[in-house]
Amino acid sequence: MVILRLAAPLFFANAASFVGAVKASVGAAGTPVHHVVIDLESVTDADVTAAEAMTGLRDWLAARDIQLAFSRPREHLLPRFRRLGIISAEPVFATNRDAADALSTGAAPSATGEPSA
Repeated sequence: MVILRLAAPLFFANAASFVGAVKASVGAAGTPVHHVVIDLESVTDADVTAAEAMTGLRDWLAARDIQLAFSRPREHLLPRFRRLGIISAEPVFATNRDAADALSTGAAPSATGEPSA
């Protein structure tokens, strides 16, 4: 499992760099990666370019049989992230620990787009 935190808004100026960082982290992992969790706590906004980048990342991860999940989103941004397609059917967790616990035990996480505790 790889958990990454983006410490800025996700937008045209950094979307490609962030996707590259995710891919590099997966490639550098010493063991096979089955889950990537993106910590959204510091993400204060996102744009269409970010949504396009996330679609590409989602496809790249799926081709490698890696599940995408999200943690710690700002509640007021969830509708925007869903509308843009940044979060679609992926599970969303209230904390990184919740994500790690649920995903490492194989528990079926909630895919509602609402943080599960």
